[in-house]
Amino acid sequence: MKRIPLNLQKAQIPAGEVVIAKEKCKGCRFCIEFCPRDVLEMSRDYNAKGYHFPVVAQGKENDCTSCGY
Repeated sequence: MKRIPLNLQKAQIPAGEVVIAKEKCKGCRFCIEFCPRDVLEMSRDYNAKGYHFPVVAQGKENDCTSCGY
């Protein structure tokens, strides 16, 4: 039998704001690979170090849950 919380209708998914330090990024794609909601994607632009940096995917601006990655 599956357990269902009593307050399921009242439950809200937390919303977060994506903050990307473009100049500190080294293009490792760690944040993109481990984003649980697939909010991030690689930019076509380069930072001062010559790396592509992550940006919020179009249409997913409100999907961030502030996971900390």
